[in-house]
Amino acid sequence: MSALIPRAGHTTREEDLTMDAGQKLKRARERLDLRFRDVVEASQKIAEIHKSSEYLIALSQLSAIENQGLVPNVYRIYSLCVIYRLDILEVLEWYQVPIASLPADAARITHEQTHIIGFRSTEALAKFWSSDIHSDSRGASFGC
Repeated sequence: MSALIPRAGHTTREEDLTMDAGQKLKRARERLDLRFRDVVEASQKIAEIHKSSEYLIALSQLSAIENQGLVPNVYRIYSLCVIYRLDILEVLEWYQVPIASLPADAARITHEQTHIIGFRSTEALAKFWSSDIHSDSRGASFGC
């Protein structure tokens, strides 16, 4: 058990990975020359569109995501992908969500009342995200 508790001043591998994901999000924000306030305001618009406060990103949350390794919920990941024009599957991979393993993992978990269904491949999902449905009126493609 003590191997799971980091010593003072040290981080676990999981903490390092989430910090890295936060830094990637920070670089994406900075590349677009967006301020924290811009992200907060854009997330408010997304929350209004979807009529859910789950999509809101508070300034303190954004700071914690970027600098302290806070893992955002799936709604906030969606908002960040929309705002930064990032591929949601790639961002989930940054957070060590093994998207490509979904079909294999599902096959390993059996239930008496269920059966294996066909999962979309990562290539099919990428094609879906780049389809006309996920484009704006100018034809610009969005990753989320």
